[in-house]
Amino acid sequence: MDQDSTKPSPGGDNQGPLPALPDSPVNHLERLPTELLQLIVVKVPPSDVAGSLKSVSSEMAALTRGYRHVRIKAIKDWPRAALIAARNDDQPWAGFTDIERQHIMRMTAFSGDLDCMEVVLKRCGRSADGSVMQDHCVLVAAAGAGHVHICAQLLRAGWGTSVADLAAACKVAAAAGHVPVLQLLTSEACLPSEDAHKQFSVWRAAAFAAVEGGQVHVVAWLHGECGFPNVLPPASLPAAAAVAAVAAEQQQQQQQQRRDYSHHNSSSITMQLALLAASGGHVQMLELMMPALERAFQEAVGALVPPAFVAEGALDNELLAKRAYDGPLGLLERVCGLLPHAADADD
Repeated sequence: MDQDSTKPSPGGDNQGPLPALPDSPVNHLERLPTELLQLIVVKVPPSDVAGSLKSVSSEMAALTRGYRHVRIKAIKDWPRAALIAARNDDQPWAGFTDIERQHIMRMTAFSGDLDCMEVVLKRCGRSADGSVMQDHCVLVAAAGAGHVHICAQLLRAGWGTSVADLAAACKVAAAAGHVPVLQLLTSEACLPSEDAHKQFSVWRAAAFAAVEGGQVHVVAWLHGECGFPNVLPPASLPAAAAVAAVAAEQQQQQQQQRRDYSHHNSSSITMQLALLAASGGHVQMLELMMPALERAFQEAVGALVPPAFVAEGALDNELLAKRAYDGPLGLLERVCGLLPHAADADD
């Protein structure tokens, strides 16, 4: 018998059976205790937690419920030529994981390149197994960067059309001061008239983000569009009021009929927004809000049942005073004049 015949073949035919593969990939994170998972979460950049780690498991989603924002940094050398060249080539796209596909789409939306967005919508709009994969963060990335044309392209393709997705996109657009994006996302095509009563969450998200971001012109535009929030004196805002008037002039009557959220204004809302302006260090915004804030305190003190926001003692008078100290003397005096009333309301 030839001795060479007993040697294993190059293909490994005589090496015995291969070990069986598991039925599904093992998620080792699920085996870790909650305390260790919490330590992992705080070590990961918040944007990565919201964009990828949050979707690993239901337990991780519960632990990271507060992580909602994905911040994308612009790429110094955008590979536009490479993306366009790979438009009709399957090979470069085949090896991307779902998370990588989502990241490519977000970066492309953030870049504002319409042609590249068309390519990645086709190539990354589906997961590795071929199922439709719609990540609302793609619309958020475009809205936050102010790219109206990309937002319109995504909406036409069916991306980010739910009320929750539109609220998230409007929130970042308002915080960044992009009124044209807000005009698109709150248009009749995106928020139909018949569902206006269900869509206040979109306007509320935009209003709170605009105040937190110190975007006075956005707050003025929002009030002109839907009557919420009512925290700025129009007479003292000629520039912002003019922007809002021009933006709403053509369809003012129609919009007023289909969206009037003025009944949502309250002393509690005014106080919450004032705190947001103060926490963001927006002294100008806080100064402009002082007449509304003073009215809110008067209403709270005079009410038989103070608003929950006041009754629970949630108003941070120290924060208001600290921010007012950074502003004009008149602002500090007005804020300090409110503090005794706040104590009376809390009692």
